[in-house]
Amino acid sequence: MGEYDALRAITICAAEHIGIADRVGSLEVGKDADVVITDGSPFEISGQIHHVLIDGNEIR
Repeated sequence: MGEYDALRAITICAAEHIGIADRVGSLEVGKDADVVITDGSPFEISGQIHHVLIDGNEIR
């Protein structure tokens, strides 16, 4: 599975599967979102996490 499909599998596809895609699973206005910002692919162990936001608050 490619990275794009893997990311969809753990975000929007999972949300659709359990019936909550109207609230979570993709970055859209009005949806809840937790965001992780990395300096590369989130699937590579060599990448570093720069920011984590949960409910709009940066976690340190």
